[in-house]
Order: sequence, then C-alpha cells, then structure tokens
Amino acid sequence: MEDFSINIHDLSIGYKEKKHNKIIAHSLNATIPPGQLTCLIGTNGVGKSTLLRTLSAFHSPLYGEIIIGDKKLSSYSSKELSKTISIVLTEKINVYNMSVYELVSLGRSPYSGLWGKLNKKDKTIIEEAIQLVHISNLRNRAIQTLSDGERQKSMIAKTLAQQTSIIFLDEPTAFLDFQSKIEILQLLRRISKTKHRIVFFSTHDIDLALRFSDKIWFMKKGGNLIIGSPEELSKDRRMEIFSQECNTTLNNNSLLQSEA
Repeated sequence: MEDFSINIHDLSIGYKEKKHNKIIAHSLNATIPPGQLTCLIGTNGVGKSTLLRTLSAFHSPLYGEIIIGDKKLSSYSSKELSKTISIVLTEKINVYNMSVYELVSLGRSPYSGLWGKLNKKDKTIIEEAIQLVHISNLRNRAIQTLSDGERQKSMIAKTLAQQTSIIFLDEPTAFLDFQSKIEILQLLRRISKTKHRIVFFSTHDIDLALRFSDKIWFMKKGGNLIIGSPEELSKDRRMEIFSQECNTTLNNNSLLQSEA
C-alpha cells in the first residue's frame, strides 16, 4: 500500500451530453494528503456526489486532471484502482443471508479474486479490520439484521480489509442517530491517523464536520471550493456563507412546496 496524495488541477466535473457538456463545477484545484480527515460540505445539488464519483473514477472528468501519487487517475487499470481506492456510498446494500464476516472478507477480492480462497494473510487482515472497527460481536450476524450504524461500520471494515490508501465515503452519517454519527466520525478520524490513509467524506452535518475534520472543503453554488481547517473557516466567518446558502435552499424548497 503506497503513501501518496491526491492532486486535482483545473478540474471540471459534470456530465457529457449529446450537444454539450453539463458542467457542475469547474476550475477546481486542491490537494488531499494522507493522515488527515477531510470533509466535503455543501448544499444539496451543488455537486458533492459528482465530485466524489469523479475522484473515485466512476465518472470521467470533463476537463483537467486528477493525479494520485505521480500518476494520472485515468491511467490506472481496474485492478490497480481496486487496490488503491475504496468507496462507501450512501445507498444501503440489499444483501441477505450474508454474515458480517463474509461481507468484510469481500474486501480481499482484489487480491484473491471474487471467489478466491482466503489464505492465512487474508484472514489476519480481515480480523484486524473487524477489531479496529470494534464489531467483533457482530461477526456472525446477518447483514439484514443490523442497525444502520452497525451496517455502516461493517462497510468501513470491508474497506479496511481492502487495504487501499484512499477511502471515499458519500454521506457516511446519513440515516444514523446522533450517537452513531459521532462513533462513525471518531472511527474515520482514527483510521486516517493510525493507518495514515486518505479519508475523504461528504456530509450535511456541519457541526460534526467542524468538530472532527482536519480539513474542510466547502463547495459553493457555482462550483467554487473554499478550503481550510475548521479553525480557519470559523475564524474568518466563511462558514456563514454555508449557513446562508443552506437557509436560501430551505426557503426556496418551502416556497416550492407551498406553491404546489
């Protein structure tokens, strides 16, 4: 597992359409180093999920470059990507009759193949992932019997078993109660520090992001990025922009509902 940063240069994200490209955000420049917890915030529809999917190679950039280490993201093979990037999406997985241990063991697929036999090293890595996330008591539980928080921890354990240098998470605290949200963010912070990983996640929980993150990316309407530590953004009152945009979005939604 290599130790490197992510660098984006003049990145434009969006969707390719027949007659023209639909640009959601443009001219993005930033670096994500390992060993820190980085949080992406912004109002609904601003392009957070699109940015995450572009960084994880699910979408192609419209313009610009994404560099991981000293290599363009576009030049990574599928196998190389599976050993470099893991991602936890908002959508709940619909699996039945699979235990937590079996789910976590899928993280070893890039090394053993989907139906490959787990060797001693694989099993050791799986056990370490389960223990780090503190879900040893869930190892034999069926996925469909878990709470949302337990399911999210199991998915994070799977990414740890995958042993990627980069972990992306799209709204990892969605659907969770307050205590579970704190536990997940504490876990992600611990992983970034103790494992020296790049851990990059999106969230609407601004108060928790300020509390647990080392660096915050605030994606404004129109696609511009404001980047800084929680202290920096709070000190110069840039977080007020986020609050204003949130209030504007809420007011517009309320107006649309009343007109309907």
